[in-house]
Amino acid sequence: CVTTPEQRGRMLTLCYNQLRPGGVCFLTLPKLCLIQSKYMTRSYFEQILTKGVGFELDSTKDSPKLAFFVLKRPEFKPVQVWNEKFARTTTINK
Repeated sequence: CVTTPEQRGRMLTLCYNQLRPGGVCFLTLPKLCLIQSKYMTRSYFEQILTKGVGFELDSTKDSPKLAFFVLKRPEFKPVQVWNEKFARTTTINK
């Protein structure tokens, strides 16, 4: 179980680092995690994926209950270290 923002960020960074340059990762989340959280919005989550971890957002799709993300590791970007700035918990949705 990944219970803290720091651990979730490190998990995403490990996924990034496991991919070869140009590799693709398919990520699926319950849509409620992005809609009903007071700490997360979809745009903030996408920022974490791109600026915090380093993925390129190739495409996204939503179903009634799930959010799908196709993430790509850029061709010429080095191995990432988790950016702790994204681990701070601040209330976004009230």
